[in-house]
Amino acid sequence: MRVFDLILKVFHSRTKQGKPGGVPETSELAPSLEGGASHWGHAWRRFKRSRVAWVGGVTTALFYIVCFFFAEFFALYPVDYLHRDYIAAPPQVPRFAFRDEEGRFRPHLFVYGLTMTPPP
Repeated sequence: MRVFDLILKVFHSRTKQGKPGGVPETSELAPSLEGGASHWGHAWRRFKRSRVAWVGGVTTALFYIVCFFFAEFFALYPVDYLHRDYIAAPPQVPRFAFRDEEGRFRPHLFVYGLTMTPPP
């Protein structure tokens, strides 16, 4: 409700531009929190108290650390590897299948094969 009051105050001050004292002060437009704390400080205190936020923050930090330090280990090919035979081929979207060619249950990713035909 407080934000709505500030919006109304700004709106009314813009309509009364000819009247003296109609423009609100900066402290009225951007009030500080109790005790002089900043909004970032308030958000940080709430983050420190939330267990879900800590689990999410640690998980995100671990993902970034693993991806930054071990990206070459998880990559399928080296960074400078280039398939010269398929230079003009479009990117392929991997598909998920539950059965293999023999009909056994085996969830796996696959892509459709490419056929090379000369241009007409």
